[in-house]
Amino acid sequence: MPKTNVTQEEIELLRNWAKRGDRYARFLLNLFDRLPPKVYTNATRPAASSVAVGTQIWNSDDKSPNWSDGTNWYDSSGNITG
Repeated sequence: MPKTNVTQEEIELLRNWAKRGDRYARFLLNLFDRLPPKVYTNATRPAASSVAVGTQIWNSDDKSPNWSDGTNWYDSSGNITG
Protein backbone atom coordinates (compact mmCIF):
# COMPACT_ATOMS: atom_id res chain seq x y z
CA MET A 1 0.00 0.00 0.00
CA PRO A 2 1.48 3.40 -0.91
CA LYS A 3 2.22 5.83 1.89
CA THR A 4 -0.24 8.74 1.87
CA ASN A 5 1.01 11.44 4.23
CA VAL A 6 -1.11 14.27 2.90
CA THR A 7 -1.00 17.57 4.77
CA GLN A 8 -3.97 19.77 5.62
CA GLU A 9 -2.67 22.37 3.17
CA GLU A 10 -2.53 19.82 0.35
CA ILE A 11 -6.08 18.65 1.05
CA GLU A 12 -7.31 22.26 1.04
CA LEU A 13 -5.50 22.92 -2.23
CA LEU A 14 -7.15 19.85 -3.80
CA ARG A 15 -10.56 20.95 -2.48
CA ASN A 16 -10.10 24.39 -4.03
CA TRP A 17 -9.11 22.86 -7.37
CA ALA A 18 -12.06 20.47 -7.21
CA LYS A 19 -14.43 23.39 -6.58
CA ARG A 20 -13.11 24.99 -9.77
CA GLY A 21 -13.95 21.86 -11.73
CA ASP A 22 -10.60 20.07 -11.71
CA ARG A 23 -11.50 16.41 -12.30
CA TYR A 24 -8.11 15.09 -11.25
CA ALA A 25 -8.38 16.88 -7.88
CA ARG A 26 -11.85 15.35 -7.38
CA PHE A 27 -10.43 11.95 -8.30
CA LEU A 28 -7.61 12.28 -5.73
CA LEU A 29 -9.96 13.42 -2.96
CA ASN A 30 -12.24 10.48 -3.74
CA LEU A 31 -9.26 8.11 -3.72
CA PHE A 32 -8.02 9.38 -0.35
CA ASP A 33 -11.48 8.74 1.12
CA ARG A 34 -11.29 5.09 0.03
CA LEU A 35 -7.86 4.23 1.41
CA PRO A 36 -7.83 2.11 4.56
CA PRO A 37 -6.93 4.09 7.68
CA LYS A 38 -3.39 3.90 9.01
CA VAL A 39 -2.85 1.95 12.22
CA TYR A 40 -1.42 3.68 15.29
CA THR A 41 -1.35 3.28 19.06
CA ASN A 42 -2.10 6.16 21.42
CA ALA A 43 1.67 6.62 21.79
CA THR A 44 2.57 6.49 18.09
CA ARG A 45 -0.24 8.43 16.42
CA PRO A 46 0.56 11.93 15.15
CA ALA A 47 -0.71 14.99 16.96
CA ALA A 48 -4.30 15.76 15.95
CA SER A 49 -3.17 19.24 14.93
CA SER A 50 -0.63 17.84 12.45
CA VAL A 51 -3.17 16.03 10.25
CA ALA A 52 -6.10 17.20 8.14
CA VAL A 53 -9.39 17.73 9.97
CA GLY A 54 -11.44 14.56 9.52
CA THR A 55 -8.40 12.29 9.22
CA GLN A 56 -9.28 8.77 10.30
CA ILE A 57 -6.87 6.28 11.84
CA TRP A 58 -7.25 2.86 13.41
CA ASN A 59 -6.27 2.93 17.09
CA SER A 60 -4.90 -0.51 17.92
CA ASP A 61 -4.95 0.27 21.67
CA ASP A 62 -8.70 0.96 21.60
CA LYS A 63 -9.35 -1.38 18.66
CA SER A 64 -11.52 1.29 17.08
CA PRO A 65 -11.37 4.12 14.56
CA ASN A 66 -10.33 7.60 15.71
CA TRP A 67 -10.94 10.92 13.94
CA SER A 68 -9.12 14.23 14.23
CA ASP A 69 -10.89 17.55 14.57
CA GLY A 70 -7.58 19.35 14.23
CA THR A 71 -7.21 19.63 18.01
CA ASN A 72 -8.11 16.24 19.52
CA TRP A 73 -8.60 12.60 18.51
CA TYR A 74 -12.13 11.21 18.98
CA ASP A 75 -13.43 7.64 19.08
CA SER A 76 -16.59 6.43 17.36
CA SER A 77 -18.67 7.41 20.43
CA GLY A 78 -17.47 11.02 20.21
CA ASN A 79 -15.18 10.77 23.25
CA ILE A 80 -11.69 12.30 23.25
CA THR A 81 -9.19 9.45 23.21
CA GLY A 82 -6.05 9.37 25.30
